[in-house]
Amino acid sequence: DTTYLGQEINPKQILYAQILKDAYRCDNATIMLGDSLTQWQKHFDAIVANVPWNMPVKSETRKENTETYFLRKASIDARLSVGIYPVSILSRPSEGSLRKQLVDKDFIESIIFLPPKLFANTNISACIIITNKHKKRLGEVQFVDATKIVRENFNKLNQLDVRTILSQLNEQSDTEYVRWVKSVVIHNNDYNLAIG
Repeated sequence: DTTYLGQEINPKQILYAQILKDAYRCDNATIMLGDSLTQWQKHFDAIVANVPWNMPVKSETRKENTETYFLRKASIDARLSVGIYPVSILSRPSEGSLRKQLVDKDFIESIIFLPPKLFANTNISACIIITNKHKKRLGEVQFVDATKIVRENFNKLNQLDVRTILSQLNEQSDTEYVRWVKSVVIHNNDYNLAIG
């Protein structure tokens, strides 16, 4: 049986999540109030999150920002993780050792570059990083350029064309939007994942 755990620090969002849970009859889901970063729940099959960016977190042995902490913990504690991150995590020197670890252990399955003007509260470029301990294509990372797979909506923010992005994730060869890169190339690029 599949079970779901939702954790949110904002009580108003908990109420909204509870309404959605009830509306969709998700009896196998638990919604709880808490800080996912400081009250980390361990060992999931999959973790999906949009963590706040660039906030300090004091973890067990180090100080790091929220996105680095989440990517590191999720890649260790879950078979599969999907997170939204600032694109800068792909090339910042402070995350170099984490990127090396993830590439050398062959945990990164896909990186999806998202379009600008996707979020109302920031102009920071974002990406989705998918880690998978049981990925099918070993020794390679799939890069998906979704920056042009969008539709502009009524408030001038971009809206992702999710179906097209999902179809591109299933591509097993290079396309207009997909590029497969061997881990050795990433290693030779000093583990910089901001590959254009």
